[in-house]
Amino acid sequence: MKKILSVVFLLIIVASCSFIYSANLENGSYETNWTFVDGNYARGVAVVDGAVTLPQSGNVYVNISTGGFRNVNANDSTITLSNNLEIYGTINTVEDSNSYLKFLGNNNTLLLSANQTFSCLKSTVKNLIIDCADNNLTLSGSKTLRVAMGSNLHLKNCTINIYNSDAIFLESELSKLILE
Repeated sequence: MKKILSVVFLLIIVASCSFIYSANLENGSYETNWTFVDGNYARGVAVVDGAVTLPQSGNVYVNISTGGFRNVNANDSTITLSNNLEIYGTINTVEDSNSYLKFLGNNNTLLLSANQTFSCLKSTVKNLIIDCADNNLTLSGSKTLRVAMGSNLHLKNCTINIYNSDAIFLESELSKLILE
């Protein structure tokens, strides 16, 4: 009986560990849609040609050398960049003044290959470059694009449409916004 319980217990542990790590995107991945859980990663050559859903109040680690995501759905989510990331479609965030999509990682570029409308996007990185590839960036609310204290955000190759006078918000005098 102890051996049977031990085997059953071991199978439960293995199944649980497989589920915990099943949302990682490994090198060579190509997916239609993908849902990450907190602490997951995407690395190497990885493409999601549908919707990527980020964990609510969670973090995803992204180190994609080639590839990117079609669309991103986020609700108070964080992306930690270890490399540049291309978004081929749109970034969708909830319209909640306390909920943001945050980017962590130094000296990386977020390449946006489509027009974007941001309701809540918070840059909490130093030296993040958002390259809009000659597309439009529309800021549709109050403090929709926030640059955290001590962070530099560089916007380039875009036309910015601002609908509120405080759409771009620098959290301190140490925050910098660079427009190119």
